[in-house]
Amino acid sequence: MIYTKKRSTIVIILFLALLLIPNLLMFTDLEKKSQFANLTTFPDLKNETKRTAFTKLKKYYLEHYGLKSSFVDFYINIKSNILNEDPLPNRVVKGSDDWYFLGNHHNNVLNNTFGMQTYSKIDLHIMRQNLKNLNDYLTHLGVSFYFVVAPNKSTIYKENLPFNIQQKPTPITQFLATIKPSDHIKSIDLRSTLRDKKEQNQLYIKTDTHWNSHGAYFAYEHIMKQVIKDYNQLSIIPLSYFEIKKDTFQGDITRMINNYNKETIINYNKPANSSVETIVNSNDYHAYKNINKDLKLLMYRDSFGFELFPFLNETFNEVVYVKYNKNISQIKIENENPDIFILEVSERNFDVLLKELRLAK
Repeated sequence: MIYTKKRSTIVIILFLALLLIPNLLMFTDLEKKSQFANLTTFPDLKNETKRTAFTKLKKYYLEHYGLKSSFVDFYINIKSNILNEDPLPNRVVKGSDDWYFLGNHHNNVLNNTFGMQTYSKIDLHIMRQNLKNLNDYLTHLGVSFYFVVAPNKSTIYKENLPFNIQQKPTPITQFLATIKPSDHIKSIDLRSTLRDKKEQNQLYIKTDTHWNSHGAYFAYEHIMKQVIKDYNQLSIIPLSYFEIKKDTFQGDITRMINNYNKETIINYNKPANSSVETIVNSNDYHAYKNINKDLKLLMYRDSFGFELFPFLNETFNEVVYVKYNKNISQIKIENENPDIFILEVSERNFDVLLKELRLAK
């Protein structure tokens, strides 16, 4: 009987230790050498609501739980270096020449690259109708609308994927084919332009999902060629105008697999003699003013749109960027009173957005 009680006590103590030790290790220097552990820092909770503070603390806890970094590193090292396998095949695919790509975990990016997914007529109709409703509303306000799709890296650099599959119409091709001339929707397809430009320049970051400054500039140039057809007072700012700066960068794809190698990238930044002033600079809303230019642009965008900032800011009198969600506010559009409205969305997200896109008061 006594032996049984002692054994039960020992089991309980061991169980509690297993729960407590990892939490205590969070506050030690044991894993400071792990760059994965240092990707986020303890949140500043000043001026946060209770709900937001709890959310940030929860995120920090989940990313720093004791020995998580070491175990993740150990697992990835075994899979990558010993078994020679992709550690997270559904999330990340390593291609040739150290190019990394998103896997099918992210809205079936790889399947969609080769057109292995077919949309139903109902889905295509919903996406087209939602975009048409937005266009009709903006036309009623006297605002010019342009729909821009930023291509996936796997679309532009398909030859660097570790496999090849018979090509079929991709989701964006399927969708653009449904738009009729009578819809009066000005869609800007960047795929051909970027494929042509990649022969002279690297347009996407090897370790990241996004285009680099070169890719963003050529996208900007193509967009403006379409806009200038309607507004000939505008002009394309030459690349030579911008300040060149080299940086090192750790991509969002390789961070998923604890690969900490940094890539050297070139950024084209605002030059010292620029007239652009920052009016608002927050996570989801940015506004800039340039007294030397004409017209106002309102752009709903995702993370691809960020690299377009330096170029568009120098082109327009005023630019407002809003990070989109499924609702586009009519009041916000009317308050901003733009001349031009651009909806920029990445290829990997365009279907999700357009199926849920709603005009809201």
